[in-house]
Amino acid sequence: MREREVVLAARGVAKSFGGVEVLHDVDFEVREGEIHALVGENGAGKTTLLMVLCGVHAPDRGATELAGREVRFRGPADAQVRGVRTVFQELSLVPALSVAENLYLNRAPAGPFGILDRRRLREEARRVLGRLGADLDPDALVQDLSRSRRQIVEVAKALAAEARVLLLDEPTSSLSEAEAEVLFQVLRQLKGEGLGIVVVTHRMAEVFAIADRITVLRDGRVAGRFERREATPDEVVRRMVGRDVSQVTWQERGAPGPVALEAEDLWALPRVRGATLAVRQGEILGVAGLEGSGRTELGLALVGAIPVQRGRLRVFGREVRVASPAHAARLGVVCLPPDRKELGLFPQLTVADNIVAMILRLLSRLGILPKAAVRDTGEAYRERLRIRCPSVLAPVSALSGGNQQKSLLARLLAADPKVIVADDPTVGVDTGAKAEIHRILVEEARRGKAVVLISSELVELLELADRVAVMRDGRVAGVLERPHLTEETIVRLAAAG
Repeated sequence: MREREVVLAARGVAKSFGGVEVLHDVDFEVREGEIHALVGENGAGKTTLLMVLCGVHAPDRGATELAGREVRFRGPADAQVRGVRTVFQELSLVPALSVAENLYLNRAPAGPFGILDRRRLREEARRVLGRLGADLDPDALVQDLSRSRRQIVEVAKALAAEARVLLLDEPTSSLSEAEAEVLFQVLRQLKGEGLGIVVVTHRMAEVFAIADRITVLRDGRVAGRFERREATPDEVVRRMVGRDVSQVTWQERGAPGPVALEAEDLWALPRVRGATLAVRQGEILGVAGLEGSGRTELGLALVGAIPVQRGRLRVFGREVRVASPAHAARLGVVCLPPDRKELGLFPQLTVADNIVAMILRLLSRLGILPKAAVRDTGEAYRERLRIRCPSVLAPVSALSGGNQQKSLLARLLAADPKVIVADDPTVGVDTGAKAEIHRILVEEARRGKAVVLISSELVELLELADRVAVMRDGRVAGVLERPHLTEETIVRLAAAG
């Protein structure tokens, strides 16, 4: 039997951003007529490798090969012309155009005088959709299609462009299991026609349902390669995690108090689909979940930052409907957002101004805000949270990332909340600042605050959380309690299904 040709490969690829190497001498290849799954934890380098393969990023070191010959793509358009098409998480379709118009965007068949030949356009679209076995009307508007059908249109668009290689980044992150299976049938059809397909996914069930081979990335390096028939989900998970889990510093804080915040069957579409959880006073409840699981959106829904369609939210047993983060703060629930620069800080203001932003009414006298009160409050929290800055009157934008994050956390604590929702509180900060933020969160829990810690770092959850609610497909798939709380149990629950 003839060995299948390698249609696209990375050879010794390295890539850095801001001086941090994200990919370390990675070798990866996809053959004709196969589906190759690329898996790993968040931050493992999966999407970066995909971006190199499709020409979005040029490698700093190493090479990309197409059909056995070294190639340097000048960009994604160049890769597309050469037969490498990518389906990103955010689809590139034009909602107001028809299916057929999207399939042949910028290259639609034209008749005399350059006028669009709609009859030929429909015929070509039916031919491509027929190859996929897709029951889609070429004249239907994309905006009227379900998410799964839009994904199929995106795949058909690649097929219409004579793709030899198809790269898909988390293609089922917003699909139900039934919708995902429709997409899988299409991918199996294309595999049978000889296309090389790479699927970046975090879902173990999908990997073992469709992949022929599996490559595991961990910390930007290849941690394992498997033929699917020779691998087990447990082994793949172990390669994904692959770190020493003995450095856990969690300490029991005694029995928690009453339930402070409770969500029941909470829906905040498209990501949150019936999530249920509860956090008690004096407890740190971790929330884990791989990309697309809805963990960040759940945190935003808890504080009214995104609209909730249905479900119940209770604060100390009283049912509430939170209209906005400001409303949530008045109820005693505050949020440390995932992006401090976009969603949190006022970069043009001073450190002190940022710290007092939520307590202006408390500090003001007869409508006037005393400068001394602002400065003194800023100094008090600077000392308590060990914020390193030349002065609390310096602009917060001049601080390091870790000290900016502590300034934002100081703002929340100044409001004396009962519940703190912290989403990835230590992303982008140095080791020292991370330890300080961990100390602050543990201290607040010991003071009786309820802390919801949403984190993409499993070690962080193991160090801090009393329990971990694991998100999958917009729901809480399970809550892990000690002593059953390990990296492996979290990943297995997050990736199962």
